[in-house]
Amino acid sequence: NGPTASRFLAQPTQLSVWVDERRIVTVDRPGNRKRLTVPAASLPPGEHRVAVNWLSEFGPAAVGAFRVTVPKPSVATAEVRR
Repeated sequence: NGPTASRFLAQPTQLSVWVDERRIVTVDRPGNRKRLTVPAASLPPGEHRVAVNWLSEFGPAAVGAFRVTVPKPSVATAEVRR
């Protein structure tokens, strides 16, 4: 959205999402305002580190990281899943 965004997005880029040191999702030429979905199987109960890397063929461009805690299913939820 800034003054150089269009030039930045025109680079040959790739976006990758990592969960606990495993690459889960890769998107070529993601464009602006990309929505990513991480498969639920990649986030079992517990604490996880999630990193989103924006990589250009010219070199690393940007990274964002955060921690997420996935709660254990309650007994009622576990019974419904059976």
